[in-house]
Amino acid sequence: MMEREIHAQLRRMRALNFRYHALFFRYINFWIAIVALLLVASLLPPLHATILLVPYIILYAAMQGAFHFHYIILARRYARALEQKLNALNGYEALIAHQLEDAYLFPLDASRFVGVNFGNVLSFFTAITLHYGIAGTVLWALALYRAAQLIPSLAPHFAPLHFYIPVTLAWTLANMAYLAWYFIGQRDEKRVEQILTRWVEEPA
Repeated sequence: MMEREIHAQLRRMRALNFRYHALFFRYINFWIAIVALLLVASLLPPLHATILLVPYIILYAAMQGAFHFHYIILARRYARALEQKLNALNGYEALIAHQLEDAYLFPLDASRFVGVNFGNVLSFFTAITLHYGIAGTVLWALALYRAAQLIPSLAPHFAPLHFYIPVTLAWTLANMAYLAWYFIGQRDEKRVEQILTRWVEEPA
């Protein structure tokens, strides 16, 4: 009975892992399309102000992607524990997917910032994370620069725009600082790992 229940949980975690990978790419492509449309619209004189939305959309897309990624980490950690438990019950390592993921993607316990593995900066997972991160940062910076050019002509019609640049900078830095604190420290992951380790080590 226990093995059947553990196998069911393992299938659930593998499905969750797949689901959040799919969601990441679905939504990142959606936001890329939205940003592209806003950039084109901002070239038209009546719609120049749409560029002011772009930094916030890019930041939102980054935070949403990080949210999906933190569920992927949870699914991988639970799947690893489930495989270890099944291997212990069977007396041999029949299930090694968690070892392959550590070797091919990134080790779960490695120091990292979201998907950037500090221990292996040449891994493809790190490269694709940097690809999206750098592209998003460049677009964010260009949009903010263009917004700064437009604000002197827009602010007289809407006074809060005088605060647009400092507020945008502060909000972006606050979000990035939180992501760094959350993912590098792995505070929640360590709590989850303690629970899973105790469970794996419990006698059947």
